[in-house]
Amino acid sequence: MVRTRCVEAVRDFNRFYTRRIGLLGEGLLRTKFSLANEDRRASRLGLSPRGREEFQRLNARSQAEIAQMLSGMSRTGQRELVESMSAIRRLVERRRPRAVRFGFNSSPAWSFL
Repeated sequence: MVRTRCVEAVRDFNRFYTRRIGLLGEGLLRTKFSLANEDRRASRLGLSPRGREEFQRLNARSQAEIAQMLSGMSRTGQRELVESMSAIRRLVERRRPRAVRFGFNSSPAWSFL
């Protein structure tokens, strides 16, 4: 069984790494191109009810795809994956990640959330 917190750990790592390698920054690989349409003059906007529905649909799809990927792994494999992502993040950030319990065991030391 895939734990929701494991799915969220993978998604969080994906967002972290995407930002870290510059795909969602001010410019894709320090160019004028971007995957995120950001403008320094931009105002904070909210989603319309239809936009919130679409966001929820996309969010659910993302969670389902990651859960599907993880479903082929044992709990040990899932834990090893998250531990590996935690190690990558720790090395890149040069700091110790915040620990969270995932329910695989009583030790929270391997989580990066």
